[in-house]
Amino acid sequence: MTKSSLSDFKYYLFDFDGTLFDSFDLIVATSNACACKYRPDLFTENNLPDRAFVETLIGRSLRDMLQQILQKEITDEFYEEAYKFFRTYQQSMFHKHAKLFPNVMDTIRGLKTKGHKVAIVTSRTRPTLLPYTEHFGIRQIVDAIVSPEDVEAHKPDPAPVRKAMGLLGAVDPAEVVMIGDTEFDIEAGHNAGVSSCLVGWSATPLERLPRPPTFIAKTMSDFIGT
Repeated sequence: MTKSSLSDFKYYLFDFDGTLFDSFDLIVATSNACACKYRPDLFTENNLPDRAFVETLIGRSLRDMLQQILQKEITDEFYEEAYKFFRTYQQSMFHKHAKLFPNVMDTIRGLKTKGHKVAIVTSRTRPTLLPYTEHFGIRQIVDAIVSPEDVEAHKPDPAPVRKAMGLLGAVDPAEVVMIGDTEFDIEAGHNAGVSSCLVGWSATPLERLPRPPTFIAKTMSDFIGT
């Protein structure tokens, strides 16, 4: 049975970047640094990747993002080097760009107080994710985290959603909602047979979604019914 309200679910699966974590400026800055370092023939400080283009890549795996931005095939050897640079650069920019969207912590605490279970389901690699979840205190209160290292396929494949359901003990898909800011999150929810929710602060236009979300959240408070 389809739920009538976002506050009616038992299990809440949140994407991280663009959903809980306002990381767009951080991702743009890191993408620019990677572009200038690895493709100086294409990019300089005065000729950087288009912000609107980078925005369309949010939600993809890091490897896919690098391939799109650098416009080259990403070998395993190159990926290891670029990943280390990406991670180190983000850590150096941490305090400049690290911020959550409004009411994120209050909402997660509210869900937990009411007996709901909460997971983060993200395309961000675990070593680049954990510093932020620990800094904000999210890691200590969510029930599970699913990152690319935990599954063989990434969103929009249903594998990350199903992995989170298993970790939370969710058996009935009708009690689960996948929440995110991109088409990858919404499609992952659809493909896993659970409800989906696009956050209202997403930069993703509805017309870019292959299928509409089950819900659209105007604010984080929608999840606790206030």
